[in-house]
Amino acid sequence: METLIALLCLGMTLLCFLLGTMLLVTEIQLFFAFIACGTFLGIVTIGWMINVLRCPHCQVRIAWIMIKARSHTSWLVDLVALEACPCCHRTLMSP
Repeated sequence: METLIALLCLGMTLLCFLLGTMLLVTEIQLFFAFIACGTFLGIVTIGWMINVLRCPHCQVRIAWIMIKARSHTSWLVDLVALEACPCCHRTLMSP
C-alpha cells in the first residue's frame, strides 16, 4: 500500500513538471509555481518513502537500500518488484 501511495505522489510530481513545462510557453508566473510545487512534492515523496518503507521483520529501510544499491534508472522499478528483504531475505508479503 505504501509503495502505491509513493508511486501516485511521484506521478503527481511528474504531472506538475509537465504542466509547468507546458505553461512555460504561455505564462511565466505559473511555470515557476508548478516547477516549485513539483520539486517540493518530489522531495517530500522521496523522504517519505525512505522513512516509511521498512521490512516488517528486521525494520531496515528498504527504499534507502534500493536507492543506494541500484542505478538511478532502475531503483524504483526494482523497489516495486521487490518480493524479499535485501538484508534478511524474508518475504515482504504473506501469500
